[in-house]
Amino acid sequence: MFIEEIKWALGKSGGIKMQIHNLSRLVIRVGGHLLLTKAKLKDGSDYFFLPGGHIEYHETIQEAAIRELKEEINIDRHRVSDISLVGIYEHSWDNKGEPYHEIAFISTCSISGLDPEKNVDSSESHIMFEWHPINDLTKINFLPVDFRTLLPKWLSQPIPPDRFFASNFLTK
Repeated sequence: MFIEEIKWALGKSGGIKMQIHNLSRLVIRVGGHLLLTKAKLKDGSDYFFLPGGHIEYHETIQEAAIRELKEEINIDRHRVSDISLVGIYEHSWDNKGEPYHEIAFISTCSISGLDPEKNVDSSESHIMFEWHPINDLTKINFLPVDFRTLLPKWLSQPIPPDRFFASNFLTK
């Protein structure tokens, strides 16, 4: 049965073709705040997610993180330190009638010069960046929904925190 499911996912059995998106996502924490990416849904409402983006061909998780920081908020490589993989999150949903599956590699990092009292300007017109208190993630439309409780729980662990794996498939 497992082989048949793989064939279906790959579209070899006449099923729906589905790409798997690999992403590098960053937990950027200063004190009790997280830097989050803000975007708009079609209905105009806001949603938030961890900064980062797609891992390109022949690129490491860390290289993708550094590239995305440069592209999204114009952060130079020399300001970024301590990129450390702490977990993997697998997520799948219906995206405008198409199956969407992503595997997000979650890393922490330090960025010199960031302050939750100061705005972080976006280099991309379709997104913004905002600081949010870690304990208020359940009060905003922070996606994936599981992160609203997983991240505060994980971030409250002693340093270094245990690595984690989570999947929205485990809750269905």
